[in-house]
Amino acid sequence: MSALRASTNSSFTAIALLTFIIFGSADFASCRRASAQEPLARFDVPAIVEAIPLPSDLDTIEPPRERVIQLLIPVSSWMEAGQREIATEFRFEVTWLSAAWSVVDYQPRTLMQTEIDGLISIEQHEQTQGKLQLNTAPIAAAFQTSGLLEISGNKNAITKLNKLPPADLLVASGTVQRGTGTFFRFHSSPQYALEGSRDLIVQYRVPMSWRGGMIQVNCRAAGRRPIVAGIAEPHSIESSFLVPVYLATDTSAEAIAWQHVEGERELRAAWRLHRQQRSHHSGSAWLRWPDQQTAQAAARWIDEFLQSAAVEIPTNTTRTLPQEIRRAAHDLAATRRHLSELSR
Repeated sequence: MSALRASTNSSFTAIALLTFIIFGSADFASCRRASAQEPLARFDVPAIVEAIPLPSDLDTIEPPRERVIQLLIPVSSWMEAGQREIATEFRFEVTWLSAAWSVVDYQPRTLMQTEIDGLISIEQHEQTQGKLQLNTAPIAAAFQTSGLLEISGNKNAITKLNKLPPADLLVASGTVQRGTGTFFRFHSSPQYALEGSRDLIVQYRVPMSWRGGMIQVNCRAAGRRPIVAGIAEPHSIESSFLVPVYLATDTSAEAIAWQHVEGERELRAAWRLHRQQRSHHSGSAWLRWPDQQTAQAAARWIDEFLQSAAVEIPTNTTRTLPQEIRRAAHDLAATRRHLSELSR
């Protein structure tokens, strides 16, 4: 009877363990998928950025051929409460999409942080022991004694040093793309929050004829997301923004920059309206795509076109799009050509 009871208990234990593995792992997978759907961080940058002319040594050259401009790019970021413990660094990269110009200076620069003010005093104690043996046989023979003399002793030394305290990397910055772009990497610390707004300042050397252009601001959040106790996996998310730039004293260049903002808004609105109509009237023949592959190609092209500085519209991709979307895309491409002309 006891053997039967033990066998029955073992069977119940195995069934319970199997049930936990099947349903417990399924619940864990669903929780992990739900967590993966939450963005690690959200970013935002201004719709346009003005370029401020700065006084420099280039102004002393007659006739002046180049000048220095400064871009101040505020980047905002916010996170949900559960993501603040996961994110460990933000990386921002600023590059030209039109003609590229050399970087003169940028802020913030690389910065280290320490929780200790001043120097750290360190004392090193060192103790040495010495022994000296002398052969005194010639002298000791006359006295009929041993011919070995041994002398021993101890020596204590104390060394005092002043060292800089250990520091953590708070901000790292530098140039990319052969000195025509910049990157900024911010690390989290107990005294420094990643979330919020920070200003990226970049100065460029441009020709006197420069009136505007386009930059791309790429934002990336990275961290380690916990899977189970003691185990975490890398997790990151990226956002990219195309930003028109204009010379602060040039009102016509500013108007073209705002025209680009309006053209992008109209294209996004036309594409969003078309997707809503297709979802509500999926049975209408005039709203159907020729095939699923064509639909995916069109959606992919819209996203790539909005994230790039493309000024040409491929007809093989857009011929299946509605007239409103094609018109908005052509208008935006024309505005981009005007912006690229400002960089000459």
